[in-house]
Amino acid sequence: MSRKSLILLVSLFLLSFSFVTACNNQAKAQEYVNQADKYRSSGKLDDAISLYKKALDIKENTSVRDKLDDTKEEKETVKQVTEVLKDFKEVKEYYFQDNSDYSSPTTIKEAVDKLRPAVDKIEAIDDTQDTDISKFVSKLRDDSNYKQVKIFLDSNASDDSQTMNDLGLFDSGIQTVNELGSQIFQYFGEFIKQIADMKIPSKYNK
Repeated sequence: MSRKSLILLVSLFLLSFSFVTACNNQAKAQEYVNQADKYRSSGKLDDAISLYKKALDIKENTSVRDKLDDTKEEKETVKQVTEVLKDFKEVKEYYFQDNSDYSSPTTIKEAVDKLRPAVDKIEAIDDTQDTDISKFVSKLRDDSNYKQVKIFLDSNASDDSQTMNDLGLFDSGIQTVNELGSQIFQYFGEFIKQIADMKIPSKYNK
């Protein structure tokens, strides 16, 4: 065999090998993507993110990159909503479990200071994704209990709470106002409890 023929044969072999390797890599990447899609659909977001990254390590792909970014956003939304519901639950357990008919202005302010950032977080979430957690956020925002809590938080019920608390010790008129504020807090507490008992879609708890 001539040198020229040998070079041609080796070149053809290398070209064929490269083609087969590329096909195998492409198939492996698609396998990762398919499995990642299944993981994401079932709520296993960390597993999905890991496999999308593996597919991208093989070859950059705009579609797969978008799926990765969307899954990361979905994971962050799940985290934020979980934290919000935890805040509502803590308020429910700490401020509404002593069977007391009276809550001081200071106590009310403590609860409000915990709930306001939680509601702000919900309001800031982008719920336009076609995911179960985004649908949950939309449902929460439309919930009558949530709307009532927003009304309470937007009111002045907790303003100057420490001053009102101190004055109430000496002035019966101020004490009456404080008692009225407590009644309002207890009334809206029922709405707070309803939100605290809400659950995110169960697939995210796996």
